[in-house]
Amino acid sequence: MCVSCTISLVGCSKTEEPSTPASTTPRSSIDASVSISVSSPAMASSTSNSDAASAGTMLLADFDELPKPAEFGAQMSYVYGYATMASALRILAQGEGVDTNIGYVLKGVLDAGNGRNSFFTDEETRELFSQFQTLLIETLHAKVTELASNNLKLSQEFLARNASAEGVFCTPSGLQYKVLTEGTGFRPHVNDTVSVDYQITLLNGTVIDSTYIRGSSDTLNISWLAVEGFKEGLQLMPVGSKYRFWISPDLGYGVSGGSIIEPNSLLIVDVELKAIIN
Repeated sequence: MCVSCTISLVGCSKTEEPSTPASTTPRSSIDASVSISVSSPAMASSTSNSDAASAGTMLLADFDELPKPAEFGAQMSYVYGYATMASALRILAQGEGVDTNIGYVLKGVLDAGNGRNSFFTDEETRELFSQFQTLLIETLHAKVTELASNNLKLSQEFLARNASAEGVFCTPSGLQYKVLTEGTGFRPHVNDTVSVDYQITLLNGTVIDSTYIRGSSDTLNISWLAVEGFKEGLQLMPVGSKYRFWISPDLGYGVSGGSIIEPNSLLIVDVELKAIIN
């Protein structure tokens, strides 16, 4: 599985899955961070910027007592700070073996806000981010590998049981299917275009695609289909039929999975073949 991860102040993105929106971060995780009071004189501002200097003389406990802002600038300041902190904590929590130090998170925020130099040079900062990015990718890869292994086991166990169920047939490739309604029309060939209704469901019952939900049939060129089990299954069906297919991971999306499909997922596909369109 090819994964890329980009670290920034506002989140971490990867090609398979979107980050959790900052707004879903529990309030308690933010409250825990701002409840720390910093009273050291070193925290006072020395910048010439009057706003930053005024803010720098306050303790974090003072900020914690601020009421809900009414002016637009203050509102934007609050939501940006909330989102940034929530995102930072979420990113840091993804690094296996990295102990998040809230004190230094806040120290970095105050130093940047007060115009102080960082403890680290630009080069050192880039190296730290690079190390952390590598750690995130390694952690993600380990989790995906474990998930793929667990899903493959569940798929294989289900197919072994399902193979002996009443009315279930199995092709040489391992595709399992059941005839729900047998049509009387012609069977399509691999280069044919067909009109179908279908619903694709995961083993846990989650519907990931459905023409029934969308409210309109779909037109498919069989040769263009990425799912080999779907491609094979359509060619078994006479026009007018409705079949149910159980597509193993190796005939589906495999270990790579998809944008909303976990690696090594079993697909359950109900298909109505309405017409061959050529």
